[in-house]
Formats: sequence, C-alpha cells, structure tokens
Amino acid sequence: MSENVTFSNMSVNVNGEKIQVLTSTLEYNAGEGAIKTRAVTVGNKLTTVHSYDVESAMSKITVEIPVTPVIDRLINGWKTNIGRNTVVLSQLRSDGGPPDVRTFTGMSATEVIDRKASPDGTATLCFEGDQMILS
Repeated sequence: MSENVTFSNMSVNVNGEKIQVLTSTLEYNAGEGAIKTRAVTVGNKLTTVHSYDVESAMSKITVEIPVTPVIDRLINGWKTNIGRNTVVLSQLRSDGGPPDVRTFTGMSATEVIDRKASPDGTATLCFEGDQMILS
C-alpha cells in the first residue's frame, strides 16, 4: 500500500442501517483476547507459563450517536436482537482501492443506553460479540 493513501472516517452500519456517529467517538476491540502469564518454577529454574484467556476473546464496539426518534426505535430493536446484530465498519481509500471493511457478527447491545435529553442529545452505544472479521 502506498504511504500516500489516506482513509475516510469510518462509517458504521448496524444490521444494514447506516448510523450517524459523532466524529472521533468510535472505538473497537477486535476480540483477540488477552494472554495471561504467570511465573512458575521447574526444578531450580524460574520460567513463565502463557495461556490464552478465552473469556476475553470477544469484540467490543463503543460509539456516541445523536439521539433522534429514529435512533430510539433502532436501539429498541438492537436491544431485543440479542446475539444477532451485525455491525460493519468501513473506510474509503483516497486511491480508489476497495474500502477497508471490518465486520462484527453475533453482537448484542450490552449496556444500558442512557440518552441525553437536549437539543443536541447523544447516547453511547456498546456492542459486544464475536471476533472481528477483517476483509
């Protein structure tokens, strides 16, 4: 890839619906999982043991969105669609190449979603689920 290629802000789609997000609020964890290490002794020698923490091997997406009546209806659907939401993050490339796409399946809206009731009200979404698929 050329060093001169730039990328757009990521667009967010949940279950095929493009969602407006506040700039620079999107964060994601691809679900690689943590590696736990601990020290053990073997005879007189100290060594380390490494193990994969399966419980941490899930993806997480958080993003802040503006609150609208449409979003209220969508949130209701996402909360009831437990383990069946799909979130797609994509970025366009300045060189016209194919967009960079990150897909998250088996997602649930896991947190209570508090909406700020003001003219410029926002809410923070949190989805957790299967590991990210990079394409």
